Amino acid sequence: MKNIGLKILSLVIAVALYFIVYGQSNRTELTLTLPIEFKNLPQDKIILIPTNRQAQVTIRGPSHQISAVATSSQVFSINLPSNISNNYEVPLSANYLKLPFSVQAININPSKFELVLDDLISKTVNVEIPTIGRLNSNYKLVSLLVEDKNVQIRGPSIEVNKVETIETLPLDLRNISESGTRDLGLRVSGSFTKPLQETVKVKYEILSISIDKNYKAVPIEIRSSLSDSLSLSKQFVEIDLVGPKIKLDNFTPQPYIRINDPIESERLIDVNLDLPEEVSIKSINPKKIKVKTN
Repeated sequence: MKNIGLKILSLVIAVALYFIVYGQSNRTELTLTLPIEFKNLPQDKIILIPTNRQAQVTIRGPSHQISAVATSSQVFSINLPSNISNNYEVPLSANYLKLPFSVQAININPSKFELVLDDLISKTVNVEIPTIGRLNSNYKLVSLLVEDKNVQIRGPSIEVNKVETIETLPLDLRNISESGTRDLGLRVSGSFTKPLQETVKVKYEILSISIDKNYKAVPIEIRSSLSDSLSLSKQFVEIDLVGPKIKLDNFTPQPYIRINDPIESERLIDVNLDLPEEVSIKSINPKKIKVKTN
C-alpha cells in the first residue's frame, strides 16, 4: 500500500482531465458539406442522377477532435454492388466516414440517395462542319471535307441513341483566302455523351473567282529606243481579259508597241500587254498597229 495516496491523486487527476476534455462543456457541433464517392461502378454503367454528389453532415464531439475532422479529407465512400440495377437507393450513414470514436454524426442530409443509372454504349456517327460568316467576294469555297467522316461517341444509351451526327466547332470563313487544313474540336449534344477523339482534320479548297473584264479605248504607248518621230494608225485598242476578280479589280492595262529597229516607211507591229499572274488575254482589237515614220 506504499504511495497509495499518490496513486489515488493520479487517478483523480486523470478522471478530471477526462471530463475536462470529453465532458459536455467541451463538446461542440459542426456542419460539413462532404463529397460522395461511389466505388466499383461497373464499366458498362454510368450514374445520371444525382449530378450533385454531396451531403451535409452535422457532427458532435470534443472541440479539438471536431477541429481535426474539419481539416481532414472526409468523404462518403460507398461501394456499389457489381449487379447494380439502373435504379438504386443508397442510405447514407456515418459508417461511410472515418470519424474518431468520440465524434458522432447526429444528422445527415439527405439521409439517402436515389441513384439513376444507364447502360454505357458506343456508336459511330457522321461528322458535320458548321461555318461562320462568308468568304470575301473575290473567293469561292470549292469543297469542305473532313478526313474522319465518321467518329465514335460513348455515353448513356438514353442520349447516344438520339444522336445521328456530331458537329465540329464552327469554321470561320471570314478571314480565309486560300486552301488549307485545320484541326477542329468536336461537340455533341447531351450532358454525358463524349466523342472518343478530341479533334478531326478539316480540309477546305478555296479558289479565286474568275471574271471576264472589258477595257474600251485604251491608249497605246510607243516604247522605242529610236529617235525617229513615229505615228500610229490607231491610238486606242479594246481589250478583253480573263482572270481572278481580285486581280482584275485593281488592274489598269497599259498596251504598248515596242520598236527597236528603224522603220523605212511603215510596218505592222503587235500590240503587247504585261499582265499579272493568272490573268490572260481573251482578245485585243486590233492585234496589230500600223506604225509610220514621220
